[in-house]
Amino acid sequence: MNNKDYYKVLNVKKNASSKEIKDAYKRLIIKWHPDRHIGKNKKEAEEKATEINEAYSIIGNEKKRKEYDSFKEGYSSFQGSSKSRSFDFNDIFENFFGKEDEENHYSDNNEKYNKDYFKKKGKDILVKIKISLKESILGIKKKFSIDLEENCNYCEKIKCNFCKGKGIINIIRESFFGSFQSKQTCSDCQGKGIINKNCNFCKGKGMKKISKEIKINIPKGLDINKKLRYKKIGNDGLNGGEKGDIYVEIEVENHEYFRRKNNNIHVDLPISFLDAILGGIVKLITLEGIENIKIPVGSQNDDFLILEEKGCYYDVNSLKRGDFYIWLKIKFPRQINESTKNFFNNLRKETNWNPNLLFIEKYKNI
Repeated sequence: MNNKDYYKVLNVKKNASSKEIKDAYKRLIIKWHPDRHIGKNKKEAEEKATEINEAYSIIGNEKKRKEYDSFKEGYSSFQGSSKSRSFDFNDIFENFFGKEDEENHYSDNNEKYNKDYFKKKGKDILVKIKISLKESILGIKKKFSIDLEENCNYCEKIKCNFCKGKGIINIIRESFFGSFQSKQTCSDCQGKGIINKNCNFCKGKGMKKISKEIKINIPKGLDINKKLRYKKIGNDGLNGGEKGDIYVEIEVENHEYFRRKNNNIHVDLPISFLDAILGGIVKLITLEGIENIKIPVGSQNDDFLILEEKGCYYDVNSLKRGDFYIWLKIKFPRQINESTKNFFNNLRKETNWNPNLLFIEKYKNI
């Protein structure tokens, strides 16, 4: 008989808490799961996984752990007289593997564990798209095509020969308690009891590639260079697992007119020198469209006007907005006719206003 130290198998101390034992078991069973190994390593992994399950089924149960500790302490006398104590070994494994019914199947709890264990969420996908600054501020609905993995509906499913459709195989092992039978998930069918017969659509993989048009809603108030997550619209999962997610990496393009600074929008607005002198109503392009704004009398180049709460939203779906800054750029005609030229010459004489001469007079001794 083998005198195994189940604490060493799970790499925990003898005084480890139940949580420490459970956490150690989870780490090891994931590491040594047969489906994570191939070739010669697969057989070793199967043996390791069975050994780990065996250890956890005993020291992971409070009652059986006490009995095991008791046996370990008196192991020498136990070897000399194995019948001196009564030990229901089947009762140990019912706690982990579940009871077998008349048809040699697992209990409902174990079947549910086995089924859920092999469910795998579909792979997540990263998509990169470009949108304009205006689209990032006001939001937009976007369509794009993407290649996805979808469960193949053309596969002919047949019963697994290795486990006879049960999804479970019996393993005989030796321990210091003697020979016992344990259960292990079938690695051929991954516990499903069926396998996909090779087909022309998926080549037996059970998944096929499709091209699909995806529609997403990009919310208003999106920050520059933001990544969005759209849940459960990506690749199909395995064995009934949920769909994967699609991550959309947003790149906001620079705009030739709108400039964003924090939550404010800045624009340069060309106006006539006459509108600057006399004042008037001019047209302005805003995020929402074209609006009329009033230019004050005597406006100067690089003066600015502010439209409050016409800028960027503070956050996704926020109602609060920044402001819209309008920088006036006064424009003059490069050519004028003779009558216009005479008009301005007379105006210059009448007004006797010359900012250049005023500047020189003020700073002539500088």
